[in-house]
Amino acid sequence: MSASVGTLKNHFTGNVIHSKMDGNGHYVCQVIGFNIVFMIITNLNGYNTNTENKSLPDSVEQQVLLWLNKCPNAFLLIGGNFNVVINNEIDRWSPKYQLKCLFKALYAKT
Repeated sequence: MSASVGTLKNHFTGNVIHSKMDGNGHYVCQVIGFNIVFMIITNLNGYNTNTENKSLPDSVEQQVLLWLNKCPNAFLLIGGNFNVVINNEIDRWSPKYQLKCLFKALYAKT
């Protein structure tokens, strides 16, 4: 199970008008109002498999479109961790380890 990131804590003075999340914590969608501004905030936490990640946007899209129909002037903010990387080797290791490998490669060429 993936844990959704908590939003709107501490000193938030607006109102959470609607909130929806899936049972496994892979997304949380909220409609918030602040003064006269409405925002739809969505946070996604990707699955660890490509197959499940491909279906994740579809499940969120229905909810976002429903709220956009009710609040057509709302700002839309989407963020999260999609568990998608261009290069697994770079994403897998810490920056310190990556620098060590880079220096080894540079010294091996000289």
